[in-house]
Amino acid sequence: MDDTTRPIAIQALLTIALRSARASAGLEEAMAAYERGDYLDAETLLLVAGHAGHPNAQEMLGFMYAIGPDRFPGIWRSLEAARNWFGRASHGGRPGAKYMEAAFSSRGVLQVRADIMASFHPAAPVGVALR
Repeated sequence: MDDTTRPIAIQALLTIALRSARASAGLEEAMAAYERGDYLDAETLLLVAGHAGHPNAQEMLGFMYAIGPDRFPGIWRSLEAARNWFGRASHGGRPGAKYMEAAFSSRGVLQVRADIMASFHPAAPVGVALR
């Protein structure tokens, strides 16, 4: 199995991004909102930091938009927005974002979407549509 057919370990990449964001100066309020499950508030605070060029915030936004309500109730899923934020974070040096940006390019949106579905709904049949 080569890298283009191996499923993406979304949950592992998210865990690494979370650890980095928690330790990142300037994201304390956003991560506090995240920790208490207030994902809409976290999203707002991460958007401010992300638009200001903070790569950890950009990476977190990428994961939040890629995964959507499966893990983050109230957050809409948009693979287009996720890809955009991963691209920004990748240029800021975030390794998980670099991996996700490469996955979108080499595997394509539909396969990345299937990997996300498999990460959060492992028993779901292949081809189940995500919003």
